[in-house]
Amino acid sequence: MVSQRHLWLGVALVVTLVAVVVDFPAPPEEPGAGSRPQVRPAAPVMAGAPALPAPTLTGRTPWPAGRTDLFVARNWQPPPAPAPAAPPVAPTAPALPFAYLGKLLDGTEVLAFVSQGGVTRILRKGDTLQDYRVEAITQSAATFVYLPLDQRQTLNFGSAN
Repeated sequence: MVSQRHLWLGVALVVTLVAVVVDFPAPPEEPGAGSRPQVRPAAPVMAGAPALPAPTLTGRTPWPAGRTDLFVARNWQPPPAPAPAAPPVAPTAPALPFAYLGKLLDGTEVLAFVSQGGVTRILRKGDTLQDYRVEAITQSAATFVYLPLDQRQTLNFGSAN
């Protein structure tokens, strides 16, 4: 005797075979229902006929350009702590814009001849030129104070004079 289970399995087998063999027409499309990709039917192959290209899907949207690879390796470790910021560098005075030309002994006072941008100047202690004040002039050097930063700079005269 055939059990009810075997009967249902047989019916399912017959329905599956019929669905595979019979080519049912596609249901009519609803307007605006472009969400399903459409497959072009393949032409029947005849003996000796050239092979046709494989059927392609139409109406399918391509992979968006902005999407990334889903299977790329990921590092789940937290990012390293940022390096400590370097302490700010204190501003410094620019290089002296003066070139030594010579000196003059006027009694007990020493005068210095300097060139600045092609202009020759005679300096005495206490003179102010742009952002520089002459603090002292000796036999071997002149000391300037850069006024914006109150930094001292020295212009050495060298051993020639």
